[in-house]
Amino acid sequence: MGIDFFDTSDVYGADYSEEILEKALEGKRNEVVIATKFGFTYDSSKREITGTGFSKEYIKCACE
Repeated sequence: MGIDFFDTSDVYGADYSEEILEKALEGKRNEVVIATKFGFTYDSSKREITGTGFSKEYIKCACE
């Protein structure tokens, strides 16, 4: 449908939104641009925010 830009964050649904996006874009990753945000840490099993994270390691992990 021409949509080629997705804005997401690892904290949306405690990683769940990115899991859905990954499945939806399977085989099409090179055709889209994905923007992400970072800063909040979370517990994915409880789906809740646990704090903040601004270290170089956390930023790299969030972008990957």
